[in-house]
Amino acid sequence: MVIAFHILFSKAASKVIVMLSNLLYTGRGVT
Repeated sequence: MVIAFHILFSKAASKVIVMLSNLLYTGRGVT
């Protein structure tokens, strides 16, 4: 169970990082 939770957490973290990076790039492009 711990390994599965770690995998899910890593996937969610990667998604959040991608979303944040996309927001930063779009923000810089708009301004």
